[in-house]
Amino acid sequence: MIFRGRMEFDSLPMSPFNGTFDIGGTMKKLKGIDYYNTKDVKVNLIIDNVSINAEGLSRQTNEMLNENSEMVAAAVTPVLEKMVEKAYVS
Repeated sequence: MIFRGRMEFDSLPMSPFNGTFDIGGTMKKLKGIDYYNTKDVKVNLIIDNVSINAEGLSRQTNEMLNENSEMVAAAVTPVLEKMVEKAYVS
């Protein structure tokens, strides 16, 4: 059984971005209750035209990150994907 869905984030320091996810697994019965036993998760985030405004960073740092937002997005996307995947499997 595979669940597929879409998510959108717009209240994070780096926004907007959205993505898709596939969650694979099987149904499992424990003490008469059916549970979904997650086996694997695949996340694909799409980060386009990103605007970065991270609290705690100086205005100059946020401006520099925004000027290089394509490079920043390309660098953080794989890490964010793995973090989301781990959160679903754990």
